[in-house]
Amino acid sequence: MTQSIVVNMRHATLADINRIVAIHADAFHRTFVAAFGRKRYDAGLRVMADVWRRQGAIGLQGMWVAEVDGYVVGTITMRSRGGYWLPASVPVEWLFIRSLGIIRGLYALNALSFIEHHVTANELYITDVAVDQRFHRRGIGRAMLIYALAQAERQQLGQVSLYVDAANQPAMALYQGLGFQVANTHHSLMGWFLVRQVRWLFLCRAVVPIAVNEHVSLPS
Repeated sequence: MTQSIVVNMRHATLADINRIVAIHADAFHRTFVAAFGRKRYDAGLRVMADVWRRQGAIGLQGMWVAEVDGYVVGTITMRSRGGYWLPASVPVEWLFIRSLGIIRGLYALNALSFIEHHVTANELYITDVAVDQRFHRRGIGRAMLIYALAQAERQQLGQVSLYVDAANQPAMALYQGLGFQVANTHHSLMGWFLVRQVRWLFLCRAVVPIAVNEHVSLPS
């Protein structure tokens, strides 16, 4: 008999910060090591958590978490121009510099945002797609993306987009399996310097009606 799991999607809250940082530390480990350095790696994770706590709900705008049996197993951030975005209440640069020093703090900030994207009026832009490694291959990533597509439909947007490392074949298979197609290629010297990857693919998918609610049942 095929078992199923129920993935519950909800907005991230301040109570989720430790889990979010832990999931991101695993999913984006190479980037974080390059950004913070091995000696300041733990300090870098702490300052990320500190930034979110000090900014409060503003810092978590657009971030959603996926739960299984009440346990946070994944994250996804969705941004659109139609959303109501408030300015950060705490200077992020100051927090990074205070914890990591001037040079490493500024370097880390640049390293964590080396791909810049200006969201258009008709677009839902996705970042920070990450799944707890213990829940890989259980459909969590797919459920989060399906939910993002449904959110784009609710907002009456025309397309969903994201960037992916060109060498990340499992992620490419997931995205292309959901109808995303390569729209452009971004070459990043900073990406090569950080994780030895110079090619990043910009993927897009047109929004079409999709039936989904906050509880997505998937084969495990």
